[in-house]
Amino acid sequence: MEEFNRTFVGLDEDVNDIQKERLIGLLVLLIVAVLTTFDVIEDVLHGSTLFHALFESMVIFSSVIASGYLWFKLSRSWKSRAARLERSLVLAHEDIKKWQERASMLSDGVTKAIEEQLENWGLSEAEKDVAFLLIKGLSFKELALARQTSESTVRQQAATIYKKAAIEGRVQLAAFFLEDLLAPRDK
Repeated sequence: MEEFNRTFVGLDEDVNDIQKERLIGLLVLLIVAVLTTFDVIEDVLHGSTLFHALFESMVIFSSVIASGYLWFKLSRSWKSRAARLERSLVLAHEDIKKWQERASMLSDGVTKAIEEQLENWGLSEAEKDVAFLLIKGLSFKELALARQTSESTVRQQAATIYKKAAIEGRVQLAAFFLEDLLAPRDK
């Protein structure tokens, strides 16, 4: 039996922490660049030395280069994460589709087996419909609404089903079909 247990890419804490640190570093460097730019402008206006202005300009340039590098690493990390999440989503959709196909096959098989047993009991088409709805757990009132008939008619049909199947009620009807479907639990 095929299993659908995959490890999906989620929020990896280490990657998340690295991204946060890079983002904080980027913001700090940009703040340094902006504040230093204002300082250089003020220094030049107040007659500071050329060496001092060049030195602070190197701080600005270094901050901008480091910010660019961090932005590049962040954007690559975000793109990589988006690609991993996209792949996980594709895998999840594949698993869902496989599960739905498998469940449909199982459901079709169970439905066919139930139909055969109801036929063996000699139930009419109306009684088969009622039996299926009883197995699904509908109340007599819900059955009457679904079949657009009276509740007393549904009760009479249910009694006939129980008699033909040699069972005592809806619980035994459901148990008749479920008992063989459920594998014994390992303890």
